[in-house]
Amino acid sequence: RLDWRAEPNAQGEGLVLLANGHLLVAKEKDPCLLLEFGPADERAAGFSPELALVDGAEFPTPKGAGSGFEVLKVWDFEDDAAAHLSDISDIATGPDRRFYLLSDESRCIVRLNERGEPGAGKCGADVVWELPEEIDQPEGLIVTDKLVPIVAIDTDEAADNLFIMEPLEHGRA
Repeated sequence: RLDWRAEPNAQGEGLVLLANGHLLVAKEKDPCLLLEFGPADERAAGFSPELALVDGAEFPTPKGAGSGFEVLKVWDFEDDAAAHLSDISDIATGPDRRFYLLSDESRCIVRLNERGEPGAGKCGADVVWELPEEIDQPEGLIVTDKLVPIVAIDTDEAADNLFIMEPLEHGRA
């Protein structure tokens, strides 16, 4: 069982809703993990393009008062992804139905492999994009319909805290 109390500042740092009513949560660090949460009476389904909630689809909220979620699956990262992830600041779903991670410490965006199987212990990445130097302390990520990442930074300044990058298909891999 995962002990969330061990590192109170290294817990869930981002989540995406899945079409089956589950949540995919990125654990920030110590160690970086992906977790699938769902109702206690359901089995893990993993993540895949079919489960990406896009195009304004409605999240199927569990019925009943007090419907709780529990961890159904935990993935560690394969070497290809772990080498690029000192931490995870956010997770986002792209219009291509793929899942993207933002790393503050590693200063990059990582696209996860297309599928995270519920029976696998690890998941990997297939592309990594470096963040431009002017993006300092990246904390939030959205990937628009044209695969353009919008990155929010953690700053005390009232302006210049959102950066619109070049489309990812044109990024450096």
